[in-house]
Amino acid sequence: MAKSLPKKLKSTKTEKKPIDWILAFGLTIIGMLVYFNTLGHQYALDDFSVIKDNFVTKQGFQGIGTLLTTDYRYGYWTSSGTLYRPLSLIMFAIEWSLSPDNPFIGHLMNVLLFGLSIFVLFKLLTEYLAKDTLWLCASICLIFAVHPIHSEVVANIKSRDEILGLLGSLVAVYYYLKYCQKQSLIYLILALSFYSLAMFSKESSITFLAIFPIAGYYFSSANNSKIITTSAFMALPAIFYLIIRQKVIGGNISLDQTSILDNFLVAAKDPVTKYTSVIMMFGYYLKAFFLPINLSHEFGFNQIPLSSFGDWRFLLSMTLHFAIVFYIFRKWKEKSLVVFGLLFYLVTMSVVSNLIITIGTSYGDRLFYVPGLGLIIAVCAYLYQLLQHHKVAISFEQLASGFKWPILIVSLLFSIKTISRNAAWFDSYTLYKTDIAHSPNSAKMRYHYALELGKKAMKETQPGLQKDWRIKAIEEDEKALSIYPQYNDPYSHKGLMYYHLKEYEKASENYKKAIELGDRDPKTYSNMGTLYSEMRQRSLAMDNYKKAVELDPRFIDARRNLGCLMAMDGQFDNAIKQFEEALKYDPNNADIIFFMGSAYRDGGNLQKGKELLEKAYVIKPELRK
Repeated sequence: MAKSLPKKLKSTKTEKKPIDWILAFGLTIIGMLVYFNTLGHQYALDDFSVIKDNFVTKQGFQGIGTLLTTDYRYGYWTSSGTLYRPLSLIMFAIEWSLSPDNPFIGHLMNVLLFGLSIFVLFKLLTEYLAKDTLWLCASICLIFAVHPIHSEVVANIKSRDEILGLLGSLVAVYYYLKYCQKQSLIYLILALSFYSLAMFSKESSITFLAIFPIAGYYFSSANNSKIITTSAFMALPAIFYLIIRQKVIGGNISLDQTSILDNFLVAAKDPVTKYTSVIMMFGYYLKAFFLPINLSHEFGFNQIPLSSFGDWRFLLSMTLHFAIVFYIFRKWKEKSLVVFGLLFYLVTMSVVSNLIITIGTSYGDRLFYVPGLGLIIAVCAYLYQLLQHHKVAISFEQLASGFKWPILIVSLLFSIKTISRNAAWFDSYTLYKTDIAHSPNSAKMRYHYALELGKKAMKETQPGLQKDWRIKAIEEDEKALSIYPQYNDPYSHKGLMYYHLKEYEKASENYKKAIELGDRDPKTYSNMGTLYSEMRQRSLAMDNYKKAVELDPRFIDARRNLGCLMAMDGQFDNAIKQFEEALKYDPNNADIIFFMGSAYRDGGNLQKGKELLEKAYVIKPELRK
């Protein structure tokens, strides 16, 4: 049977050190190069909710205080959130201040931070986890750097929370082990500091509370009591984070109101169905890990049917994970890197897999970013010790050909796939167009693809092509409804498409159907307001705009339109109040300033009206007619 890796390397430090630094920087550069083609990408997917359409993030430095004291998507929607991840949002706000509405700086920062993660991982491996096996460390970092499943994390700006969470945690483990070895207080302080940054980046970093003592037991010479004491100290950042989180958004950590469309596990009628399906999804992650061919950013309802005890997907996944657990118990005392990697995988997978708590999705490549590292460590370490016959390779030439050539070939294939996969993340339209081929039975995927087709129509200048885009969008909405008939969003979107096609009766029918199915989206009511306004039914238009504002007091467009209708009715004071409320969230909106100036002027306050109109002209000269 394969044994654990040797404890000592027979080469000298002078032989090894120069190679260390060359490999560290080389691997970092490789990791950044495979994502070089993302630097010209636009915003995609959740980038809109946390950056481009987030009014707090767009306040830049001024919004940092709000970001620290509100939930993750406070600046995008009004419903109470269950996520608290301020660190990445603060970075986005700073970047917006430095270069407004420029996705390049966001993509660049993701690539740089990913490269830094590879560098830190290499130093952690070479100094502690696998310090006597330089080329094994390099192999682990190489596979991590080029694995296609990481494309969602690096290519999607929003997923910086994943990068920061792992980066902070790895640095924390590094200084934790340093403290265990040298007992210098500065190392403990650094470990606590970086782990704090990890916690405020992504709450799933809490799983490292189990990783710290495991790493201390396996890779330090400290006795068990010291490891336990030091690990207890590492709980302080997690406790501090949870206290702050409780004060900001409350104590709910389970998304009990998660939609079936986001997480198909919600459809499970009993615990048996739910947990067999959860175990089954472990298998889907393993498939994407070992065969990253048909990747997709989500597999929503009903792309993957629920599982059961007799389902081969559940049985295969259960068998594989039972084998992993069996191997861990059998090899525990050997303190091998293989066992550590498997433990790392299981521990970090626990909170993102729906096994412990129900999260907002049933699948996401980004969720495997951290657990996947554990598998990379375990697989590479096992192959190394198996193929090297327990001999340490000092140089690349001394590596067993059965190990090094497969690693290099797989890395090359992974690199090609990653670069190709990155292209799908150019923008939301490209992403949905690409991924719908791999998830055609996902109602949510169909609906969001319809949204992107509708946006294409808005950008099109030729009426004939505009019509074609909207008809295609309606077709995708219909496909979404065929999968999940109670889905209100496609009805609302169909209403918008029919409105633009001037088929007002169909538009009204679809809006009403969306509301009948429970639609509480303020945009639906605002769009109905616009429809009724177009149909010269001003009273109904105002009622719908009022409902939109009631649902979302920060809905600037609805307030603007409501204010304009009020001004047309001679309700100048009420109109001005609507414009003032809108300007609280967008102080330099030239159109709203213009309309408010017009309301003051038409209401008899000529001086105030003139001042505001002139201000609007300065911001947007084309308003002067």
